[in-house]
Amino acid sequence: MKTTTKVGVIALCTSLFLGLAVFGVNITFVTKPQAVSAITSGTTACSQSTSPLKSLAGLNSITITEKTGINNTPTYNPTSSSLNFGTSDLNTTASEHYDFYYSDADGTANPNGAYISSKMHRDVSMANAQSGNNIDSLKLTFNTGNPVYADLIASYQLGASVSSVSSAALPQGLGSPDGVVTTAGDQDSRVTFGFCAAFNTTTYQCSDGLDNDNDQATDYPNDFSCSSTTDNDETNPMAACQDGTDNDGDSLTDYPQDPGCTSKQDNSETNGTIACSSNSQCPASVLTGSATCSGNSVYQNRRSYVCDNPGTTNSACRAVDNNEFQNNCASNQTCSGAGVCTTTSNLTVSCYTNPNPVQTNQSMTFISNASGGTGNYVYSWAGACVGSSQNCSNSFGSSSTYTASLNVVSGSQSASANCSVIVNQQTTSANMTATVQVRNLSAGNLNWSNSVAAAPSDILQFNVVVRSNGNSVANNVTVRDMLPANLYYNNFLTIDGVSNSGSITGGVNIGNLSYNQAKTLVYQVQVAPSPNFAFGATTLVNAVTATSTDSYNNTATGNASVVVTKSSVAGATDVSTGLTDNIFIDSFFIPLMLALLGVWAWKSGLLNSFGFAGWVSAKKANFRDMAISRELDNKISQIKNRENQ
Repeated sequence: MKTTTKVGVIALCTSLFLGLAVFGVNITFVTKPQAVSAITSGTTACSQSTSPLKSLAGLNSITITEKTGINNTPTYNPTSSSLNFGTSDLNTTASEHYDFYYSDADGTANPNGAYISSKMHRDVSMANAQSGNNIDSLKLTFNTGNPVYADLIASYQLGASVSSVSSAALPQGLGSPDGVVTTAGDQDSRVTFGFCAAFNTTTYQCSDGLDNDNDQATDYPNDFSCSSTTDNDETNPMAACQDGTDNDGDSLTDYPQDPGCTSKQDNSETNGTIACSSNSQCPASVLTGSATCSGNSVYQNRRSYVCDNPGTTNSACRAVDNNEFQNNCASNQTCSGAGVCTTTSNLTVSCYTNPNPVQTNQSMTFISNASGGTGNYVYSWAGACVGSSQNCSNSFGSSSTYTASLNVVSGSQSASANCSVIVNQQTTSANMTATVQVRNLSAGNLNWSNSVAAAPSDILQFNVVVRSNGNSVANNVTVRDMLPANLYYNNFLTIDGVSNSGSITGGVNIGNLSYNQAKTLVYQVQVAPSPNFAFGATTLVNAVTATSTDSYNNTATGNASVVVTKSSVAGATDVSTGLTDNIFIDSFFIPLMLALLGVWAWKSGLLNSFGFAGWVSAKKANFRDMAISRELDNKISQIKNRENQ
């Protein structure tokens, strides 16, 4: 390779210059425009612009508004690499190529600069070329929500198409966007912007988001040295655990050398109590509370302990509860209560039908019988009857044999059984009958008859026989005795000899009656008292009705009669007894005293002297008449009492 020395180059250039001069060619040197003073719209350069712009406290984003026909608003994170020099950040429709970067005031690229430069290159050879570098605004956005716009043109380099600073309209890039832009020129141009207002904002060390004293604590209240958010000194006073002094005289200084210190922000080097340094220094795990069942498994709470903040004065043993599996019950056992496995006997299941056989549309029941297991059963019917009760009822519309399947679960055991019912086609009706008889218990008459004699207040007993005379079943038969007036229901109801708590006057359901089946109901009735009847005989007819739910021949009625006789005294309704309800007249004591006084007077002869002998004889006759009258009164009273019983 051929090498040209610096001296040779100089000599060549000198010869070329002299030769051109000899031939009369004028040579003009075009020099680079000199920098002019920064335009600040009447302000001075930012005196605070010595710290990195990207490090401003609370700075969230940087937005640049460029307008070439439309607004272009690229937004950058303060630490974005796009704000480094030499990157292509924006290409417009007018073939403008922008590079936005951190710089010093003179436009020199500096990642820690306090300014932002807009450097543009534009090819002026294109048609209709205009002045480029069209900046409307630059905005800093902070987490406080208050934006700061560029307020200083620090320096510039005008492009080829601009001949004066006034033509460049550089101040149009300051402040908020208004649609009016800078025109710094084509080919290569640069404008450097400053943000004085951002650096004029007062920030304090205790609220600037920085660890100014490198003690692993930032701002108030995390840094011990900060007394408030407006404290501007994160270094003073120092906490005891970072002041370089052995404050507790244990020959150990500060955190982490002194075990009394939990951090650099700890203001006491005095050794605190360390509860634990590991889990092994905490209590052993124990089972607590009662065991429980989950399915057929036994669980119980286990309490364990873990050491929080081990090896520090803030350490503590913390309880942790966990429901822990203990064991499974065996297949023939059931878990119940407080996790107790109870051995159960084998589960057995059977079933049968009632009635069987039946006719079409006749109700019947599949009846289960379960034993063993836990004593608690879950039933499931399928097939000819579906249900989950102990028994399952159904009816069938056509003749056939129907089978139901039963499955029973008790604890962990299950068992099954099948039962069937024969359904015959219905041919005739039930044709119920009701026969009613009565007897008088008060009279001691134990023979049943269709009619009975009675007196007021007598106790009677009725016997009702309900029968299904056909070859069909009478379903859901209800027997009811409304009882006529002056006959009162007196309980003591039995059905086929079994005591029943129902009321015959309200109706008693005796179930179904199969072919030629009969059921007997016996109950007591009392006759009303004597005042309810007129003298003589009164006939009471008691009708009893039996009704089934069948739609054919579903009612039967029977009756019996009671003849009630009320007796009276012939021709006597009120007989005088001689009593007047006057104490002086009706009193026995006063007449007795007068009689004794008279006897004494008579015996003493006193009355003879007054002529009373004849008067006394007359009185004796009167006394005899009165005695006879009293005896008659007693007879009449006995007759009345007997009639009222």
